[in-house]
Amino acid sequence: PRPAPEIREAWLLAAQEEDAEAAGWCARLCEDLQGAEAFAASDGLDAFISVAMGQSVKGSGGLMVALAEALTMEMSEFKVAIFETLCAAAQWPSLKGRIAGCGVLGVITAKLLSPRPHPPSKALMARLCGMLATDSPEVRQLGDTRRATEFARLREQLIASGAVKALVAMLSAGAIEAASAAGAIEKLAEAASEEISAAGSSCGSTGDSMTAETKEREHPNESCHGTFDKTIQELISSAAVPAMLKRLVAPDNNNDAEDELVALEAIASSLSKLMTLEGCTELIAPITEPTTVEDLCKVLGVASRGHHDLGGFSEQRKMVQHLLRCLHHLGTKHDCWPEFSKDLAEDLYGLLLFRCAAAAPFLQAILLKLPTSDSAAFLCYFERKRLHQALQELMNNSIDVGSSAAVIKILDSFQQCHRCGVIGSFPACGNCKLVAYCSKECQRSDWKS
Repeated sequence: PRPAPEIREAWLLAAQEEDAEAAGWCARLCEDLQGAEAFAASDGLDAFISVAMGQSVKGSGGLMVALAEALTMEMSEFKVAIFETLCAAAQWPSLKGRIAGCGVLGVITAKLLSPRPHPPSKALMARLCGMLATDSPEVRQLGDTRRATEFARLREQLIASGAVKALVAMLSAGAIEAASAAGAIEKLAEAASEEISAAGSSCGSTGDSMTAETKEREHPNESCHGTFDKTIQELISSAAVPAMLKRLVAPDNNNDAEDELVALEAIASSLSKLMTLEGCTELIAPITEPTTVEDLCKVLGVASRGHHDLGGFSEQRKMVQHLLRCLHHLGTKHDCWPEFSKDLAEDLYGLLLFRCAAAAPFLQAILLKLPTSDSAAFLCYFERKRLHQALQELMNNSIDVGSSAAVIKILDSFQQCHRCGVIGSFPACGNCKLVAYCSKECQRSDWKS
């Protein structure tokens, strides 16, 4: 931690002289919890909130000035650094409520809705929307009803202002904006999902004759108190998920490849997370369409084989991992499976050879889903020895122990034809007892060779 006098000197310099470098130093300080709390203790956080709200050290300005500037003017480097400091401090639960409750979200949404395009500022505002309208997961678990109500009110403020629709529109904008918007949408949906889940639990505890599970099936996105969650409904009406899928399936090749990959990683990660949330059946419905599942498999195939303008597998590894998790959740949680084709098998085989950890759980789920004979047919596209080696290496490196071990166990339960390599349940050779053949033809052919 930096000395308190040094911290105070830095934020005073920033606030009094509108010094962007000093404000940036404060932003970096707040990336650490101790630094952020020391910054707040020195009154720096309150000072920066006042600046963000339009106040100057001379006492002029105010909220209306801040809103007007947000809508009509580009942010100076100093103002950007001020909001970056608030963003860094807001990641810590001990400070998040203090920032969220000060009213600065109005200025943030005004900048988000501004017709002046400035991608870095828009991306920063999107991140702040996601952070300040949702409480920290660890705090939500404590069940503070009053605090939960305040954050719900902030989300309603976002909806009323049109900020959620603006976030969805950003998914088709520049790469940095799309990545930030995807992260914000994920946070909003996660917070709303937890509220729906908590309402369902409350409903069950009061002896309601309709269980939470029945309520979810019959009234997607509706709490047991009969009120639809406004955040989920706004995301549905804004077509948030279709916008994510559109960007993922058809990337913007006009962007820098590295930047576009960051956007695609964020979108794939958000889609994977949405698949695990309760109370979001209607929101994720577009992902569960058979054509969408096949589109995701095509994206996976293109990325895994390196046939992409965005680079090879090594560059797209993170996006591929998120895609695999998304497909895994689609199958195991929503019973939406892709076609178990040769292409999918070869893609998974290649990914495992590249030691892609997320491929093992997905392969395990597929093998458990298929009947024994179909599992053997699916594994025919894998070279047994190399697959076994790849899975063993994942286990040895503690990357994925459970799924890799399960796939090895399934693999070892089958024999491999010594002649053609096909996998299945075959009898061992009656003479040597060491090898197996899938047919008499393969056995005779192997004798001749």
